[in-house]
Amino acid sequence: MKNLQFYYKWLGFIAAFVPRKKRRKLRKLRQLVKFYMVGNNLILVKTDGSKVINPLINQDFMNFGNIDAICGGATINIYEPIRLALKITISVIGGCKNANLEIKPGVIGFINLVVGGQNSYLHIGDNSIINGLCVSLIDGSVNIGSNCMFSDNISLWCGDSHSILDADTGKLTNVGGKCVIGNNVWCCQNVGILKGTHVPDGCIIGWGSVVNKKFDKPMSVLAGNPARIVKSGVKWCIQRPSEYQTGKFYLER
Repeated sequence: MKNLQFYYKWLGFIAAFVPRKKRRKLRKLRQLVKFYMVGNNLILVKTDGSKVINPLINQDFMNFGNIDAICGGATINIYEPIRLALKITISVIGGCKNANLEIKPGVIGFINLVVGGQNSYLHIGDNSIINGLCVSLIDGSVNIGSNCMFSDNISLWCGDSHSILDADTGKLTNVGGKCVIGNNVWCCQNVGILKGTHVPDGCIIGWGSVVNKKFDKPMSVLAGNPARIVKSGVKWCIQRPSEYQTGKFYLER
C-alpha cells in the first residue's frame, strides 16, 4: 500500500513536466493506481490461463475510459486478447462489497459501469459488440452472452442507487435482481432492460423498447413499452442487407 501511495504521488508530480499529449496516459495510470489503493482489483487473464494481478503498466489498459473509485470491493477480470476498441468507464460507489466483473475475449465498444452494493456480478461473453451501454450493477447481476450486438444509448438496470420503502411497513420494495441476455442477441437503440428479465438466444430487441419480464422463446423480435413478442422464427446476421443480398462479407452468427 505504501508503494502505491508513493507511486500515486509521483505520477501526479511528473505529470507537470511531460508534454501535454502524454499527460492523459499518466492521468489514466494514476486513476488505475487509486483504483488499487482503495481496495479494488484488476486481473488480466492470459490466453494460457495465467493471471496478472493488478498490473500497473499495460498499453491495452491505456485505452480504458475513466476509472473512478471512491471505495473498494470490486474485482474486474479481463481476458486476453483485449480489443483496442474496448473503452470502459468504471465508477465504484460507496457500499460496494464483493463485486465481480468478467469481460471475455474479443469484446469491443463503449461500456459505462456503475458498481455498488453487495455481491454484484457482471459477465460479458466473447466477441460481443457494444456501441453504448450503461449498466447499473447494484445489488444484482447481469449476464450478457457471446456474439451479442448492442447499439447505443442502452440502459441495463439490475438495481437502484436508493431505497424505496412501503410507507406503512417500512419494507424495502426495490430489491436488486438479475438480468440475463442470451447469446447472439441484437439490441437496437434507446432500449431499457430492467431487473428480473431474460432475453433468449437469437432475439432482436426493437428501438425504444423497455424489457421488464422474462421471455422464453428464442429467435424472436421483442418490441414495445413494455416489450412483447411481435414476431417469432427470425434470425439475424451482422452484415447490412445489401451485403447479404450480394453475398459479400456474409458471416453467419
